[in-house]
Amino acid sequence: MFKISRGLGAVVCAVAMGFLLSSAAPALSAAAEAGAMDPETALNYMLATEDLVIVDTREMRYIDKSFVGALNIPWNEMAERYREIPTDRPVLLHCGLGWVAPKAYAVLHQKVPALKLHYIDGAPRFDEYNHARSDLGKGL
Repeated sequence: MFKISRGLGAVVCAVAMGFLLSSAAPALSAAAEAGAMDPETALNYMLATEDLVIVDTREMRYIDKSFVGALNIPWNEMAERYREIPTDRPVLLHCGLGWVAPKAYAVLHQKVPALKLHYIDGAPRFDEYNHARSDLGKGL
């Protein structure tokens, strides 16, 4: 009944595939964007927030340094391992440059929507945080 040209058929197929692929992965919603913190804001938040759980979302092979006391749950394992993260404390996710932490955020936000959750959108300030924490331990 309807005749679609070969070129138009390819376009329709490509649009449909794009929709299917984009809906398969968790998309960053407006709520996810609200969870983003620039590195400076995140550093101040980390130093001021008691009982903060910090989660490094990189695979071990990509970790050269991290925050003292951080958990490691790679972003691609978050859907299976999210129960390892305490839900009664604020949580901050990070990676090395801000590329994979948003993906982990989307998964974790979907699994535990009520969690007080943020992520660092950019390169974390490892040295500044770790130095400040070591100074706090000395009673300064």
